[in-house]
Amino acid sequence: MENAKEVLKTIDKKRTEIIDLLRELVTVPSVDESGPPEKQIQRVVANALKKIGCSVDVWEPDLNILKKHPAYVPIRKDFKGRPIVVGVLRGLGGGRSIVLNGHVDVVTPEPLARWKYDPWGGEIHQGRMYGRGASDMKGGVASMIAAIECLVEANIQLKGDVILESVLAEESGGDGTLACLLRGYRGDAGIVTEPTGLELQPAHRGGRFFKISIQG
Repeated sequence: MENAKEVLKTIDKKRTEIIDLLRELVTVPSVDESGPPEKQIQRVVANALKKIGCSVDVWEPDLNILKKHPAYVPIRKDFKGRPIVVGVLRGLGGGRSIVLNGHVDVVTPEPLARWKYDPWGGEIHQGRMYGRGASDMKGGVASMIAAIECLVEANIQLKGDVILESVLAEESGGDGTLACLLRGYRGDAGIVTEPTGLELQPAHRGGRFFKISIQG
């Protein structure tokens, strides 16, 4: 309980920094398969994890390897210039590990005329931040990074490892997370920080991609 109180106190103290990190993520137009913006936002994530003291792995998945897995979704060109980032906070040993997973790719903000605020502005109005991805799910990624940082700053050492996965290609099938699995990143438990109204969702209905050919 004391550890939890220390972490919560640290979170309150770092509130402004956490909001600034989210704004920095939101201002990057990392639309799925946009290329350079996706590389840019992953650089922001990698630098934040390095600053905390995590060991950081940055790589561009090999499509030829992904294609061999039955969960591969064949709807993209490649991952050239679109890296995956994983940061690991090593535990003392003898404990269980946890995977924190989130994506930084977003869908297009079009039609822009329907936006009251700049979708890449990260503007705050009445306690809410507005921007594409502020909720789904750069907010989740910022929260994961902040959680690890606050643990470190509160001098709380865990027995198990914390593995943070910042993936791309979530909006088009999930091959970024598949790439993490195939690279060997696994844990005893996992949390995907998708927005759920702060309700725990222990299951997912799943999804399927398919093509239909018609004559006409």
